[in-house]
Amino acid sequence: MSVKQKRRIKYAALILTPACLIVLLALVSALYSDSSAVAQYTVPPEYQTCTECHDNSTLITGKETAWETSLHGTGEAYLRGTSKSCAGCHSGGGFSNMIDAGLEPNSSAMVGDASPTRQTCRACHQVHETYTGGDWALETTAPVSLYVLPGTTFDGGEGNLCAKCHQPRTKAPAVAPGGTVSGISSHWGPHHGPQSSMMLGTDGAGQEGTPSAHYTAVQDTCVTCHMGSNDNHTYTPEVATCKSCHTTATNFDINGVQTTVQAKSDQLKSLLVNAGALSCTVDEEGVEECAPSVTSAPDNIAYALWNWTYIVKEDKSKGVHNADYTNALLDASIAGITCDATPVLGLGQPQAFWGSYADYQAGVLSVTYAINNGGGTTAFNVMLTNSSTNNGVTVASSLPASVGNIAGGASAPVTVQYNIPSGVSWFNTANGATAQDNCGNTFTFGSQPA
Repeated sequence: MSVKQKRRIKYAALILTPACLIVLLALVSALYSDSSAVAQYTVPPEYQTCTECHDNSTLITGKETAWETSLHGTGEAYLRGTSKSCAGCHSGGGFSNMIDAGLEPNSSAMVGDASPTRQTCRACHQVHETYTGGDWALETTAPVSLYVLPGTTFDGGEGNLCAKCHQPRTKAPAVAPGGTVSGISSHWGPHHGPQSSMMLGTDGAGQEGTPSAHYTAVQDTCVTCHMGSNDNHTYTPEVATCKSCHTTATNFDINGVQTTVQAKSDQLKSLLVNAGALSCTVDEEGVEECAPSVTSAPDNIAYALWNWTYIVKEDKSKGVHNADYTNALLDASIAGITCDATPVLGLGQPQAFWGSYADYQAGVLSVTYAINNGGGTTAFNVMLTNSSTNNGVTVASSLPASVGNIAGGASAPVTVQYNIPSGVSWFNTANGATAQDNCGNTFTFGSQPA
């Protein structure tokens, strides 16, 4: 093929290619201009009511977005729903099944949910029952008989839906003055979410109360306070909602209720820790976790432990749900733990030694003191606070030094190091210490700095 022929073919291709594209575009244009070639969709009449909920607004998505940040929409508590004793409240699907079957959370007829879910829209609302706006209706608003408290009924309007699960699963220990309460464990207390009984003023140990104003005077109780007028699906209460009754409120600490309850709760915690009934640890993130450290206790200690757990770990409102009852439980619990006799501390014969050859060369002498508790009660949180010296000797250790708890009649060692100047062969020390009784009162012993 000659060069001339190749050029003709090339030019023909350049001319024909755009022409082909024009033809194709024309065909596509013709195809889509034919209305018969485009499928037209309309909602069948029987499904048109669906648009009462499923429209182009944020009616659903806005609520879902808020719910996803709530405690009900996060965490792994729903995984407990595989257990038959937990499914009714821990699984959203289990809750719906429980309501449909007319059962209580503790019913023997309950079954575990093989595919547990969080408490989604379907847990609270009658989703896709009628395919109309009526599907927003709550699953139940019937009054709730608290199943561990026979004869006690929570009737708080739409809040009854919440109370179906937010009720105690365990009854407070029976009053047995002077007796011992057993069966204390890491699950001691009314179980998570006993807000309904707190609002009613019941299930505290050793004390009965009366319903709070948030139960008697607030229509729809839980729902009104936690969702407000805008149906807030984070369920976090807002001060603006409180202001409809508490017009001057600027936070939830109305009339100082939360401040007072927090102070009393902290005092009761110290009493329980000092009594050896409660143990507290702090995790890597600085979060404190407390749990019973006994399996049985005298009734006054057991009641106090139950009430502290009920208020601090379970209800968690710091008195908002029922200020009068919360304070009554705390006051009775604090008063019920009587203070033991004052601890009496003294020092035994000290033992001096060189801890190592390196210490000897550096002139660092170790002295171990025996701190004796001559009282008839345990000395809590014993600290060696200070040590004064003479002859140029100085304290090398960091003080105060924690010694821990010392039972009555017992002793515990504590070692202090001293810097000994060259040529010094003797020196005297004067030491001071502190300790607490089981009520948290602090006592000083020995020589204290001015």
